[in-house]
Amino acid sequence: MQKGWKKYFGQKSLSEVTMDEYLGSLGLYRKLTAKDASCLFRAISEQLFLCQIHHMEVRKACVSFMRQNQRNFESYVEGSFEKYLERLGDPKENMGCIPYRYWTLQLLFFFLNLRKVLASWK
Repeated sequence: MQKGWKKYFGQKSLSEVTMDEYLGSLGLYRKLTAKDASCLFRAISEQLFLCQIHHMEVRKACVSFMRQNQRNFESYVEGSFEKYLERLGDPKENMGCIPYRYWTLQLLFFFLNLRKVLASWK
């Protein structure tokens, strides 16, 4: 076991062991992601770049998009929106549910554009 592994990944729960066994029976595995305040951004980085190392760039992109589209997000934030974005930019801060809305919008735009591109190939 690598040094520091327990700190970030902890002990596996029964449900995690069960899921790992199920995935193993299908020839699949669960990719380990640190259980920290950046786990969402690590997972997205993994999907986009096939590694988690770019999680800070992904986080910055989220903050930037939310700042540019403040009117779509500020009603979900209690208190100062700018302070929320400052905290969101800090990799040690948990971000709550609002960034999920951002990624949902990003994926929606991606699939709508993909559909247009695929339709133009016909």
